[in-house]
Amino acid sequence: RPFYRRQGNNMTDTVRLVLADDHEVTRTGFVSLLAGHPEFEVVGQAADGQQAIDLCQELQPDIAILDIRM
Repeated sequence: RPFYRRQGNNMTDTVRLVLADDHEVTRTGFVSLLAGHPEFEVVGQAADGQQAIDLCQELQPDIAILDIRM
């Protein structure tokens, strides 16, 4: 089922993501995986927890994918 979120007076079907993992290769893999899906937009990447918090506060993504053991 499609995802829609309100952006001002418009509806959009793009899900905005922040990825957080201390391994760059993992982040790169997620970006590559999601690149083939136009409904997802990676708006930020973080290498540690504090950077993830800062990006989420600044960018207000719909979803944050976090490495639990980071």
